[in-house]
Amino acid sequence: MQHLILALSHAIKSTGLHDQDDTEALAYWAANHIGSALACAGDYHGSFSESDSRQPPPMCDWKVQVHSHGWSNLVLEITQGTKILESMQMLIPATAESASCEETQARRQSWMLRLPRFPQPKAKEMASHSSKSNSADTIRLCADTLSPNTHCRFDLEARVIEHLKSKYSHANPGDKHQSNRAVGFVALLPQISLSPPSMPRAMLYQKLPGKPFDWRTACAERHAMLAKDMAEALANIHIPCDEITELTAYPYGDEAFLETVLPVALTLLPKHIAPKARDYFAAAHALYEQSAPGTTHQGISYQGNSHQSTPESCTSERLTTSRCTPLRVTPVLCHGDFGPANVLITETGRLAGIIDFSDICRTDPAMDLAPLWRRMPAPFFTLFLAHYQAALGPERWQALAPDSLLKRAQYYALRRAAFVIWYGTSFGFSEGLKPSIDYLLAHFGVEFAR
Repeated sequence: MQHLILALSHAIKSTGLHDQDDTEALAYWAANHIGSALACAGDYHGSFSESDSRQPPPMCDWKVQVHSHGWSNLVLEITQGTKILESMQMLIPATAESASCEETQARRQSWMLRLPRFPQPKAKEMASHSSKSNSADTIRLCADTLSPNTHCRFDLEARVIEHLKSKYSHANPGDKHQSNRAVGFVALLPQISLSPPSMPRAMLYQKLPGKPFDWRTACAERHAMLAKDMAEALANIHIPCDEITELTAYPYGDEAFLETVLPVALTLLPKHIAPKARDYFAAAHALYEQSAPGTTHQGISYQGNSHQSTPESCTSERLTTSRCTPLRVTPVLCHGDFGPANVLITETGRLAGIIDFSDICRTDPAMDLAPLWRRMPAPFFTLFLAHYQAALGPERWQALAPDSLLKRAQYYALRRAAFVIWYGTSFGFSEGLKPSIDYLLAHFGVEFAR
């Protein structure tokens, strides 16, 4: 596996995240796990060394590509350049419903290695930068105080995924439909391995089949089964999950939304729009995030998506002042970033995998519906919502306060756009802000211009 170790070392070194010792340790650890997987039919908990009798087949032409589009993580895609080996045929078998032959081959040849963009600073580094409170280096070193502690987040992500697998691996065998649905859901989740505590944090998993899908092209007739797949998967994620107490509603420290996050976004909106946008967020935030039950609030009721057609129950209407009754929704486990990049689709239009649970949180499920509502054509979203309601069942559906669900999805879509602007500005990712700015302008600009 020497070729793989060298390829990994070169790629990790190119990120500039770690020193030579840590780079070599991570490269050997990742190569060790991949070698064991190939030699031992997917045993990611085994070990491999020169003295091990279970020598992996000879490999060559390993390629490691760095994907740098992530804001909190870098992802290294590790691909074997040779043909699939017979030993790999024993790895997780793909079904006709979950992947095509080509997708199965791609999965069995590839692994994904995730590294935090903001590695835990060493004590001497923090000391040497303590006098540079305004420097970019200090912001980078102190990132764990501003963004989620990615080391703990990796552990939390792995625990949540294992919790979901455990829950649905023991589905009621007497209910064939439920059992089949549970087995299918477990296959959508990655098999995660974490680097040992003595090393910098890293996450390794075998690449799942499928590719991201442009939801704007989703068709209710052509992609009917995809709507059902996605709805059932999201319903499986949206469980109370009280067992994992570390889950919070604000994994990125944005609970002070009105005081910290929103002002940054408002500076990028035209002056005649910003005050009205601020009023909307203040009222919606009080209504959906922090109001005590049983009280009323002189707020703003806003519904609709001004730049696309929407389901009949969520038609566009002008902003009006009304007496709003604040509500509380029982928080559930949420993916946190259930967007097109993290939902993988097969060539035949079926759900193939769900990745990147790094934003996992416990909050209003409308947060996970927000990116779907924002991007999906109305007929497809309406079909998805019908399947989602059926998958939840009457009791869980009513617990979501369905009468306001779409309004809350609207709010969380706009809130997410403001958050992205704040986060990108804080951490120097200004090149990715335009879509979020445009989204806020498309809503508030057009709506308030009437």
